[in-house]
Amino acid sequence: MRKLLLTGLMLVLLIVFAQASFAVPGTITLDSRINGGGEYTNGVKFLFEAGTYEFSVVNGGWNAWFLHSGGVAGCNSEGANCTTGWMWTMDIYQPSTSTYFRLGSKADKYDTQDKVYNAHANDYLVLTQPSDGDLWFYVKDGQPGDGNRYAYDNAGSVTFDVALVPGPNPSPVAPEPVSSVLFVIGSAAFGFRRFFGTRKTG
Repeated sequence: MRKLLLTGLMLVLLIVFAQASFAVPGTITLDSRINGGGEYTNGVKFLFEAGTYEFSVVNGGWNAWFLHSGGVAGCNSEGANCTTGWMWTMDIYQPSTSTYFRLGSKADKYDTQDKVYNAHANDYLVLTQPSDGDLWFYVKDGQPGDGNRYAYDNAGSVTFDVALVPGPNPSPVAPEPVSSVLFVIGSAAFGFRRFFGTRKTG
């Protein structure tokens, strides 16, 4: 009987960890130089539960990124409208709908990271995930076939927040892994005590 109960406990823990993979990451930082594999060479992907999400610009370790890491050029007297310079932009690909989304702007370039961050500090993007599935987050370096998709020579990173947008019937957010495990272990321990206490007194 003890082996059966332990097996059941292990199955419950596996289910809890599987469900916890839906937990929404609160903050994501994209390094413009990381090569993560797949189509989006500097991207990362996360499994998102069906629902509506808001992505917003936040101040991170880096506030912007620089395409091909060259020098700043062509800026006006305020350090804006540069031909080459720092930008705040990141892209999202939604495989379930084959749709691309962008937060920020690739056309908007400045001579410093602080200036471009301040220009986009209030930007946000709302995206609906129609069903459970992956979302890819990446810094787009060029167009397919132009030789610039591989982000070996960029500089900088961008950081953004992710939040579930509540609605009339908001999608449930998966419980945090640690709290779920503690709840399951506590319940199991209580059950073991009652079971073996009953056996001893019976």
